[in-house]
Amino acid sequence: MKRKAIVALILISAAAMTAHAQSSTGSSTPGAHPQVRPAFSQEQLPPTQGAALREQEEVNKARIDAKAQEERRLGRETRARGYWVDAATGLMWEGNDNGIVVTWHKATSYCRNLPLAGHSDWRLATLDELASLVDKSAPSSERVGNTEITSINLGDHVKGGLSLAGDPWSSTRDKDRFGHPYGDGGFFDFVTSKPSWDLQYFRNTKFALCVRRAVADPAPPLEGPAVANAQPSTEDESSAQETQARGYWVDPATGLMWAGRDNGKDVSWKKAAKYCRTLRLAAYSDWRLANIDELQGIYDKASDVPGLADSGKDNLFTWHVKGNLFLTGDQWSSSQRTDDRGHPDGYAWYFNFNEGRSNDDPTGWPYSFVMMRALCVRDSRG
Repeated sequence: MKRKAIVALILISAAAMTAHAQSSTGSSTPGAHPQVRPAFSQEQLPPTQGAALREQEEVNKARIDAKAQEERRLGRETRARGYWVDAATGLMWEGNDNGIVVTWHKATSYCRNLPLAGHSDWRLATLDELASLVDKSAPSSERVGNTEITSINLGDHVKGGLSLAGDPWSSTRDKDRFGHPYGDGGFFDFVTSKPSWDLQYFRNTKFALCVRRAVADPAPPLEGPAVANAQPSTEDESSAQETQARGYWVDPATGLMWAGRDNGKDVSWKKAAKYCRTLRLAAYSDWRLANIDELQGIYDKASDVPGLADSGKDNLFTWHVKGNLFLTGDQWSSSQRTDDRGHPDGYAWYFNFNEGRSNDDPTGWPYSFVMMRALCVRDSRG
């Protein structure tokens, strides 16, 4: 009996030692230890696939950079003009809100008395009009105080490069059971892209952003008889806002259709010609660089049109040009200077719309083309 007990004890000890050895070397028993595998294959991507991915990343980065550059350009243009016209709605928006928190009634009074761009019919926007400004891909410009403007993304997203200090009041009010409006208007939150109404003790914490209707019906591109029979109009703000909304201006005196703005950055003479040649605007593809006589023809000493003096900075400047064209520098022409035998001598003429004079500059490297721009034109009567 004693021998059997010793044998049993030996068997139990052996079994325990076997189990310990299996746990040390890694048991294959299901459920004993979870298997660990790499989350991703260790194989290298094929060279062609890796190159394709890198190329796609570069394309995406270039697209993002181009959009950011366009947003900065539009912001500078809006600040220079003081307003922005939405081509989709025909609404003309104040370039920035009033800058300080006010009650709804004071916001209404602010817009009613705003003398911006020679108009006196400014008003608070409705909630639907404010909602039309939402652009999830466009961060607004934050204004620090009344002077410094810094483009950062705080969650606000608005079109047109408008500069907001906070949520704007609207003219939309609740109505009682008889259909009569009462109380303060609602406001629009551009962080959530939703309208809202304030509690009574928060009603002086919003801003005033004003709007007016600039274009009755945003018009399609003019062509054919519509342009040929165009009647001269006074150089007033109405036509100016239509230029911005449509992106072009038709000179009734000549029938020439001008791009609403120049290219916006330094450009050589050859690249200026290429820019206009490849421009696709208002469904047309026959744009070209204007000649010096055509540029001279749209100079107007009496017109003080807001623009910029540098594409990369907020250097506000005034240019004397018809049609409210937005300029940022001197404009290259397609006209070349010639030598005694009538051959081009490597210089091209350009026009300065500040001083109202033409001049010539070398057309190629290594000569500088700082502040030289491309302004495109086409013959709308052709």
